[in-house]
Amino acid sequence: LVFWDTEIYMLPFYVHTDPAAARALLMYRYRFLDDARANAKSMGKRGAFYPWNSSITGRAAHWTGWQEHVGSDVAYGVDWYVRATGDREFFLRYGAELIIETARYWQDRVEFDAGKGQYVIRGLMGPDEIHGGIHNNTFTNQLVKWHLRRACLVVEELRQAGAWDKLCERLGMAGDDVAKWRDISERMYINFN
Repeated sequence: LVFWDTEIYMLPFYVHTDPAAARALLMYRYRFLDDARANAKSMGKRGAFYPWNSSITGRAAHWTGWQEHVGSDVAYGVDWYVRATGDREFFLRYGAELIIETARYWQDRVEFDAGKGQYVIRGLMGPDEIHGGIHNNTFTNQLVKWHLRRACLVVEELRQAGAWDKLCERLGMAGDDVAKWRDISERMYINFN
């Protein structure tokens, strides 16, 4: 089984000791990107949703409100790998799409709380695997904030490489998607004192 621990705990070790193995771990996620898209669609969302665990396919059973941070963990792993190795070919062909598609899921998942004037994430489980139905898990909200900010930077990098328009068209992105990511990342509620 592959859990979110792969990108958060194992991948950094492999990035710095065996980059080819790290790339293979990320390619595993890329091969199941269509399954992750189907997961998101089955939940009424755009983008890609990676389940808490997967093995032979990326369509492993997922439960509403379970650990939804896996897509952001994958994005974090892609970012770590690319920054450490400088593997631009991987970034342009695979990594950027992973970051963008998992960001699109959050665009549909977060809610705007008019009372707070901020975006919130209600009814999920954080990484502790015990407490469900949590509103605004700090780990998840902070990671989503980072993820959407990073997705905006990915778009700029793709524009500079002349690759954005083609990917944007292939993914059927709306004209205001990137502006929405920026807004969410700037106004994400972080429940931390």
